[in-house]
Amino acid sequence: MRGLDIRVMLARTMIIALLDPDQADGMYCDVMDEAMVQGMRDARDGVDQVPILFRDEKLLVSHWHSGFDSELEWMEMEECPHCHDDTGNPCPVHG
Repeated sequence: MRGLDIRVMLARTMIIALLDPDQADGMYCDVMDEAMVQGMRDARDGVDQVPILFRDEKLLVSHWHSGFDSELEWMEMEECPHCHDDTGNPCPVHG
């Protein structure tokens, strides 16, 4: 199931946060990075829906969207003739 590993990481992190908040800080960063990577992977795969297991966690949803949107923009720039015109000038569309 898409996003299950990340949701389990989040649950584990939340439990650790009760016992050792300092250790949990780094773990939260890892969880958010993984949610972002999932969004990037989904964009490449043409999946435009947030994983169902993320929907009730705002942090997972926002990081998924961040990864998804970033990957879509990157894919668009890869195909943009202005970005790859070899003039050295900034693209009028993407900057």
